[in-house]
Amino acid sequence: MAELRHGVGWAALLGTLGALMIAGLARLPRFDADPSGMDGWEPTSAEVVRNLGVGPLADGDERIRTFCEMLTKRYRTRLLAVRVIVHPPNVIELRCGANMTRWMMARVTVQVERDAVRVFGRPFRVDVYETYVAAPRRKVAELIPAQPGRRARLSFDPQQWVGPAE
Repeated sequence: MAELRHGVGWAALLGTLGALMIAGLARLPRFDADPSGMDGWEPTSAEVVRNLGVGPLADGDERIRTFCEMLTKRYRTRLLAVRVIVHPPNVIELRCGANMTRWMMARVTVQVERDAVRVFGRPFRVDVYETYVAAPRRKVAELIPAQPGRRARLSFDPQQWVGPAE
């Protein structure tokens, strides 16, 4: 009888721990959220525009640094390893953790470019990099902004890139 109680005790303990783990995991942020829902991630696109204003880039524009910090913060608070760097006049370097899915990289890339257009009033080419702790970054994608009569194009194929492959 003691063995049965001992066995039931362990089973109950493991079942309880399993339920607590599942409940905890259910509260983690979802990385596959609807891309239109990214507009609601803080700081929101509206907050970025409100803080930076709308207007073209100028030499030494302090808004560049603030824009990069705000967007980097948006994704890092959602546990996404992302860094946004603007290289005037028209290139954004988007650094993503190597463990991020291509799907999520694409969603973040499109959102960052949309926010840049809203703030600076012009399209940007976005170079997307995988970053590693102990190895150099590696370019994995490029977003070519929309042209008159053409849609924006995000490509993970180096043969289709306009910018350097690095």
